[in-house]
Amino acid sequence: MKTQVLSVEQMRHLQELGVDTSSPKMAWYAIYETLPEWYNELNIRDDVFDKNYPSVPIFTLQDMMEIIPSSIESDNTLYHFELLKLGSSTYSMGYKGIVDETVDENGDEINRIKYHILLWNKNLLTCAYEMLCWVAENGYLKGSNNEERD
Repeated sequence: MKTQVLSVEQMRHLQELGVDTSSPKMAWYAIYETLPEWYNELNIRDDVFDKNYPSVPIFTLQDMMEIIPSSIESDNTLYHFELLKLGSSTYSMGYKGIVDETVDENGDEINRIKYHILLWNKNLLTCAYEMLCWVAENGYLKGSNNEERD
């Protein structure tokens, strides 16, 4: 299960970037306090249970995908989020936009595509984490310390 959620350190980094981390469905709980790494049990969050033990909310892939914007605008171009599986074990996430539309001699429309950002990783969770960091660092998240760009 540890490979399906972010680490405490990754969650702290997202908090430093201003990402709202209050809504994850899972959390690391301190059942036995063995300092300094006392987060030793992963459970589904339960608000009643949360009050009994110290905990750190933790994102799953689903949590991050719900936060990552479906589109962003930069330099008067609208970029749409794209997730691809490249080969058997590499994933790519990015924002793709049409930056130029022309018509060729046959009347066929030709679109020049540009990626605003393109990340890839063999681990889908890590790829999503890196994308969430990027959108937060560049001010594309609503409600973050860096308000979404106009």
